[in-house]
Amino acid sequence: MLGEWPPSSTPTAFELHTSMSQPPDLEQLSKKERIKAALQAIKSPEKLSLQHAATTYKVSRTTLRRQRVRKMSPRDTHPKSSSLQKIEEAALKHYIKKLDAQEFAPTLRSVEDIANQLRAARGDKPVGPR
Repeated sequence: MLGEWPPSSTPTAFELHTSMSQPPDLEQLSKKERIKAALQAIKSPEKLSLQHAATTYKVSRTTLRRQRVRKMSPRDTHPKSSSLQKIEEAALKHYIKKLDAQEFAPTLRSVEDIANQLRAARGDKPVGPR
């Protein structure tokens, strides 16, 4: 209707507040899931502020800030000095756990031999002094 205020196409503050996505039950979410939910809330059409998202989802503002710009924490990065690639490390860990489950503990020498075989497969030099 002409002259109606506020116009029907513009939602009221109450409508905006009730239509905003409510955070899920935080007690049931892991920290990673809370971080992911907070980042989604920041990127949503409601554009929750970083500080408000951190408070609402009970996560660190610094963590959210880093995740937003995709800055990896040093703990999550793979060091350049590592002799094996992540996939090779995972395969070696799996093999060791498999041997351990069979009650056969591998020796340091056998683990080194396996690591050298993995490195040789991609054309790298062996690990350790030879």
